[in-house]
Amino acid sequence: MKNNFKDTLVFVAGGGFFGKKASQWFKDRDAKVLVVDIDREKAIDFVDIEVDISNAYSEIDSGVIGFLKGDATDCFIELTEVVFPKIVVPAIPGHFLGRISKKILTNNGFEVKSIEPSIFKEIVNEVPDDLILTKDYENGVLITSYMQEGECSENCPQPIDICTATQKNKNGLMSDILDEAIEGFSDYHNVLISHGINGAGYIEGSDIQKLIKDIHQLESGATLSIGTSCSCHGILNCIKI
Repeated sequence: MKNNFKDTLVFVAGGGFFGKKASQWFKDRDAKVLVVDIDREKAIDFVDIEVDISNAYSEIDSGVIGFLKGDATDCFIELTEVVFPKIVVPAIPGHFLGRISKKILTNNGFEVKSIEPSIFKEIVNEVPDDLILTKDYENGVLITSYMQEGECSENCPQPIDICTATQKNKNGLMSDILDEAIEGFSDYHNVLISHGINGAGYIEGSDIQKLIKDIHQLESGATLSIGTSCSCHGILNCIKI
């Protein structure tokens, strides 16, 4: 299985702890890895070469980690106009897909606001209380997790029925719980799946490509709920334009 990602373009947003783990995992599988961070010092100990945005992918060979200094959201949007990475690793604080969505909508001339608190409350009420970590009514952000305290088991396989760290029963996939919660409360909703690897997670580039295509088709007045979730944890942005 070592070479199943050979020559695959991997975009890593953030060069911190999880960005490093993911980058090294994909490098070991001969992927072409691009790490983007505003702070070069975070990634200096594990990247192989530095690139600029004009040659970000062309200079990176298989099994090599390249570094690009810049804002991950802005660089991602600019780079995808040339080539779309097959794998995307969100490893920065906050919700990377939420930032991308808001940036694209702003670039398209929309004023992006949080969804009405009354609607957000309806969404929150659809999620069991013991799974909620953060419910930010002002910004329309919901963070959920089966792990309310402590740390997840290392390299957890994320079973559907039980948490390996707490041994508590689970109510199903977190992605399904969020998807069901936002059903009917937004004009457009999409919860993208994060696949766990080496303590980090990645999203299929094709899923993000579809999300971006859908966002470009939205009209003024639309409400959106955009999420990222693995089996155990999730984050959701609820906005309107």
